[in-house]
Amino acid sequence: MEIGAENSLASDLIASGALVIRKPRLLAITGFTESTLDREVRARTFPAPVKLTAHGRAIGWRVSDVVAWLDSLPTKTSIATAPKHDAGRGA
Repeated sequence: MEIGAENSLASDLIASGALVIRKPRLLAITGFTESTLDREVRARTFPAPVKLTAHGRAIGWRVSDVVAWLDSLPTKTSIATAPKHDAGRGA
């Protein structure tokens, strides 16, 4: 995913009117592989899915949770203005 594109993706998700998105679309939006998505959910650095059926076989992600995650990502501007650390010098 291109840095700085998060707001555009969030706007597109909101404009779609969907309340829940399924895994294939989520993977396309985030650029994650299935294993990366699973790892991020387990690490609680990405929103957990919700069960869409009583048996829990069908799952999806709330658009509001994904938009909040996208909005929490650093922007291109915040990355460019972040202080640079000089690893070669000790304190």
